[in-house]
Amino acid sequence: MSEDLNTESNFKFIAFSKQGIELLQKLTTKQTTSTKKINKKSSELTSADINILFYILNNLTYENTSTIPPQKEICIELNLSQKQISISINKLIDKEIIIKIKPARTYFINPKYFYLGTDRKNKIIKWKKLIKQNN
Repeated sequence: MSEDLNTESNFKFIAFSKQGIELLQKLTTKQTTSTKKINKKSSELTSADINILFYILNNLTYENTSTIPPQKEICIELNLSQKQISISINKLIDKEIIIKIKPARTYFINPKYFYLGTDRKNKIIKWKKLIKQNN
């Protein structure tokens, strides 16, 4: 067994539900021009959007929240502009993949698609309450 596995004391895993995988596949598939004309609202996720999503997921807690550093720090780490980070975060919110909560720079991740640990059912209930509060 490798030394890295033996020294890892707080091993965590993140679950991607089948719906999460289907969502990513659907939102990253390029559409034909004729499809875009018919349904302009269903824009796919860009590589920057996916990078931001995985950055957020990398900071996921067992409460299904993620607090990220200031955008200036993310810019340096991911080589993206602050404007692109804002656009990507807003797109993830619009697609109901994440929702902004307090404190600042904290997001609740839709457990229908991604979650950490167990107790997915209660996380889904919390998600639905947050969506209602924000509408």
